[in-house]
Amino acid sequence: MSGETDYAYKGTYTVTDITKNGKKATLTAYDCIKKLDTSADAWVSTLKYPITLANMLSSMGNKLGLSITALTNTYRGNYTVYNNFMTRNITYR
Repeated sequence: MSGETDYAYKGTYTVTDITKNGKKATLTAYDCIKKLDTSADAWVSTLKYPITLANMLSSMGNKLGLSITALTNTYRGNYTVYNNFMTRNITYR
């Protein structure tokens, strides 16, 4: 965003930086999705297989402090993952 007055979408944001210049304040803020950009390697190693996608997402949400329900109410949530298909250096995205 740029300009004298800008608006953000309604939501909850975490402010990470505030810069003041006279009467003007510039904020750097992120929504909760920013949490998905962290390393997931340690979390992946704790999963027990086989696991459903719904249970995998629930575990991820608990780890990050997020409520993730997108797959729990659909048939895809019942899809079973039988082996660890992920490698190292991954994020929660």
